[in-house]
Amino acid sequence: MLLACLASLALAQTIEVPTRLRVVRSDAALEVSVDQRGKRKLSISASAGGILGVEQQLSVHPVGEAKGATSTGLSGGTSFDLGTSLFHLVPDGLPVAGVAYLVEVKLTLFETDVPPQHHWAPRAGKFRVLWAGTLTSTSR
Repeated sequence: MLLACLASLALAQTIEVPTRLRVVRSDAALEVSVDQRGKRKLSISASAGGILGVEQQLSVHPVGEAKGATSTGLSGGTSFDLGTSLFHLVPDGLPVAGVAYLVEVKLTLFETDVPPQHHWAPRAGKFRVLWAGTLTSTSR
């Protein structure tokens, strides 16, 4: 009973969430990552014993079009540094010279009761969004 009560307690934490993307474009590649230099502090309230994680949904498409390249990522903890996503002209079909691309990264900080593991599915258990945001950039 005491353990159940402790597990339901909320713990206040201050974390840093990103505010911008880092997009590097060359003739044959496009690199996308969260800019670790642009952050702001955020107070969250997580359950004691809850497992925190970050989900990333990345979309890159020509400005004015809805379809393009996508990727997703998951990480345990509160770090929004999920690495760099690389897109190459061959085989991804982008970047094409003269085409502007909209880069959009949807980030979600969540709490779950499913521990990180190979083929992690944090939504398979109790799942609660603590913060969500979208970062955008245009690459010309």
